[in-house]
Amino acid sequence: MIEGRDFTVKLGTTAPGIDSYIVRYRDYCTIIISDQLSPEGRLEAYEHEVWHMENGDLDRDRDPELMEIRAHKKPPA
Repeated sequence: MIEGRDFTVKLGTTAPGIDSYIVRYRDYCTIIISDQLSPEGRLEAYEHEVWHMENGDLDRDRDPELMEIRAHKKPPA
């Protein structure tokens, strides 16, 4: 459970190249995971979306592409 966030998880059809995404309505979220992924891929996709929720990404950025870029930007070596 993520503090202060209610959510469900559903399998569904996603666009090519999209393993998972989050639909948010107010404080409630639905994680959609591609039904084309393997069981291991589904778990990875779930963990990826939960990481975004725990990291507060849904509260910071409105543009999903910017959120992904910022969330996965590697620090300089």
